[in-house]
Amino acid sequence: MQLTLTIISALILGFAILSPNLNLNLKSGIDLLSVIEGIADLGLSIYWILRYVNLWQKIQPRNQLYILAARK
Repeated sequence: MQLTLTIISALILGFAILSPNLNLNLKSGIDLLSVIEGIADLGLSIYWILRYVNLWQKIQPRNQLYILAARK
């Protein structure tokens, strides 16, 4: 879901920047910076989640062996 939100946000931002009616002033510059920061945060959270999934996959077989050994 976060990947979908990131892609949609990036597409909307891209269309907004490519719009011929784009009028940049101080307020729109701050808004644009906030949007870019939000997309970067989404990307960072996706990276963070994938790191934890990878770590979980590495630990999972060890935990199963430990649980099986503890049951005996």
